[in-house]
Amino acid sequence: MKNKNIKKEWWETTFNKKYTTTYADATPSELTIKQVDFLLKNLKLKPGAKILDLACGFGRHSIELAKKGYNVTGVDFSNYLIKLAVEEAKKQNINATFIQKDIRKIYFKGKFDAAINMFTSFGYFKNEEDHALAVKKFSQSLKVKGRLLIDLNNSIRTILSILKESKVEKKTKLLTNMHKEKLSNGLVLTTVNQFDHKTMRWNMKRSWKKEGKMKSYCTSIRLFFLPEINNLLKNNGLRIQKTWGDFDGRPFNFNSRRLIILAEKI
Repeated sequence: MKNKNIKKEWWETTFNKKYTTTYADATPSELTIKQVDFLLKNLKLKPGAKILDLACGFGRHSIELAKKGYNVTGVDFSNYLIKLAVEEAKKQNINATFIQKDIRKIYFKGKFDAAINMFTSFGYFKNEEDHALAVKKFSQSLKVKGRLLIDLNNSIRTILSILKESKVEKKTKLLTNMHKEKLSNGLVLTTVNQFDHKTMRWNMKRSWKKEGKMKSYCTSIRLFFLPEINNLLKNNGLRIQKTWGDFDGRPFNFNSRRLIILAEKI
């Protein structure tokens, strides 16, 4: 029996309607198509290949890949997001499989030709060992010579952006900055970013007012530098083949917007 007193981690409760509401402008269909074109160009898969979408969210990449004839399985912990993915696939008459599961607990032994982990969906766990466990599961899921593509925020640029115009918050003693933006759905969103140099975590709180009531959610992501990711992959039988700084194929450097990593199972 589960202990009801155990506090849930942030990712267990955050990915719901509030989350999707605040990302209304971040995932337009044109961007998804561009990213999938990049994936297919660099994964170099045969027609009908099996693809595992790890932390698939509401299935935007899974569905687009399935449209192109690939055999896609999407996995995500959020029951809410999985439900959205299933509904959208059904609406578009797309054949894709979606599974609600913790990525640390998947078990697909040598089943997939490729796996993807998009939109900074890595670094969520509180315990460092769990990130290594997740990568182990990623690797186990792939066939020999199978490819893994991970898409992350560039940690260097993220940290520098928080440092810019930041101040030390009295309560937490963490470097903090804040900005506001108006979304296309009319929400005025306040985002507070913090960086904890002791844990290498990027903490973010987003808040807004709707119908006179304040709403918010928090995230906390462990930022990884490329050598750290390389060690995680190497220790689990994966070798980095190439890196990029964005989905236009530009090289990765300290000022890149993204850190996109392609690795192969050896």
